Amino acid sequence: MEVLEKYGTGKEDNRLLTKENAKEACTEVWSQKKGVDSYEAMDVVNKAFSKAWKMHDVLHKNVIDFAEGYQLVQDMMRE
Repeated sequence: MEVLEKYGTGKEDNRLLTKENAKEACTEVWSQKKGVDSYEAMDVVNKAFSKAWKMHDVLHKNVIDFAEGYQLVQDMMRE
């Protein structure tokens, strides 16, 4: 998922995804995959993101491992 690549931070062997960046990535992916404008995608993501984020940020650090970001995006696409 190339979109997610531009939102990751850190070195290649220890990439992370911040909560803010993950939300932006989910919005962009939703817009592309569902064929809707970014405002509609933002509305959908805003409604479901907090719940999905809590399931993935189990340590409550507002960052997740980059690999976990792929699962987060997949979960958001099911909303």
